[in-house]
Amino acid sequence: MKRQYRIKKQEDFHRIIHSSQFVKNQQFVVYYQCNNLNFARVGVSVPKKLGIAVVRNKIKRQIQATLQEALALDASADYVIVPKTGFDTGNYQQSRAALMALLEKIGDQHIGKID
Repeated sequence: MKRQYRIKKQEDFHRIIHSSQFVKNQQFVVYYQCNNLNFARVGVSVPKKLGIAVVRNKIKRQIQATLQEALALDASADYVIVPKTGFDTGNYQQSRAALMALLEKIGDQHIGKID
């Protein structure tokens, strides 16, 4: 995923998580909010409860691989994806399906107008 499509600043993560809508299931919480840009930005935040750095980086790579094929980058929205403690790194297909279902649910809700 290109650098311009990533959320890196802590302030951006904080703003999106604390002042936006979210959807969740057993494995993920996805926060989303409109932005003033002509493209989508994505951030992945993996809590330390899920394991050591090697495991957390594997989770990030799996999520980013799913996002590259599933997310429409032409939408004007910011997304922060947080895996829950029920996330299983060994079962990629199940976690991929769970994330795809949440992204489809967000697409059905039509992200609101920019305030």
